[in-house]
Amino acid sequence: MNPFLNSIEIIGNVGKKPILRHLSENVQTTRLSIAVTDKYQDKERTEWFPAILYGKQAVMACLHLNPGDSVLVRGAMHSRKYEQDGIQRMIWEIYVDKLVILISSKKEI
Repeated sequence: MNPFLNSIEIIGNVGKKPILRHLSENVQTTRLSIAVTDKYQDKERTEWFPAILYGKQAVMACLHLNPGDSVLVRGAMHSRKYEQDGIQRMIWEIYVDKLVILISSKKEI
């Protein structure tokens, strides 16, 4: 058994409306930007976490999430490299296993 664990859990607010993308006929994905604000003494600091969802979770996120909604996200951190303007860059993303909508701004009719 592996003694190491790649796991992260955050609670924060959705930054912008997620957009559903199709990687193939059967695979949907979306990307969330989640803001987590730490408050200490008289200061505030906001960190932004990119979160990637696939399949039914991606569809449900696009249908139900709006900017400002509070969510709990649990998953694994992964890095990937890309090139922008000739410069090699690296980004860390959460690959989401669990998404819970805590507070939604969507009004039921």
